[in-house]
Amino acid sequence: MKILDKARGIALSIKRRLRLIIASVFQGNKYYLLEHIIKEGNEADFEPALEDFTLKIITTSKQFEELVKSGFDFKEENINFNFTGSLDTGAIAFCIFTKHKLAHVGWIAMTEKAKNTFEDLPYHIDFSNGQACTGGTVTVPKYRGKGLMNYSYLKRFQFLKEKGVTCSRSAVNTRTIAAHKVHARFDHVIYGQLRHLKILSWESWRETIFEHGRQFEIRTKPLEKQGSPEHKRNLEHKNQ
Repeated sequence: MKILDKARGIALSIKRRLRLIIASVFQGNKYYLLEHIIKEGNEADFEPALEDFTLKIITTSKQFEELVKSGFDFKEENINFNFTGSLDTGAIAFCIFTKHKLAHVGWIAMTEKAKNTFEDLPYHIDFSNGQACTGGTVTVPKYRGKGLMNYSYLKRFQFLKEKGVTCSRSAVNTRTIAAHKVHARFDHVIYGQLRHLKILSWESWRETIFEHGRQFEIRTKPLEKQGSPEHKRNLEHKNQ
């Protein structure tokens, strides 16, 4: 029995190492592109399953610093946003705390510059025509399953509606079932798909729009070698 258990352990270890090797060589992901038509929601239907929670809508780095000074703890291993950097570009953070400890964060942006501070996926949003981005959504693992993402999205949509925004876009990995369940509670359509392919130091993004049962590719980022002039220009543009 001990020999069998040891053999299983070795097999699992080899399997994990092979997965890491493959992941370092090749990565491929697909994302659904979602468009939400913002409507009124019944807040009672989205109340989190937490007895003690506080929502803070943070619009400036000064407000963020004041919250830190007053005892709100933003330090969390699973949440790695540069809050002051994002807020200074106009991004807005929706943070849910339990006993002053951060449990969930979600962002909205109404400009490309703000979007790029919390959303790495290069899908198109027509900010000039009043569209917004909702993304950068993270829940601390021990608070998952308590409806924090549902409540956060409701509050973000309410905020956008008050600002006169009626349409918001986001991207969700096709394999993230929990996120799709949340989005299903709000009026939305899957308007396209974003595909990511990475082989060693090369990567490609392809955005495809769905329209009347047909597919239209609207952006293709060719494979670029890291360190090439094209790759450097893209990095410079992203970091502006």
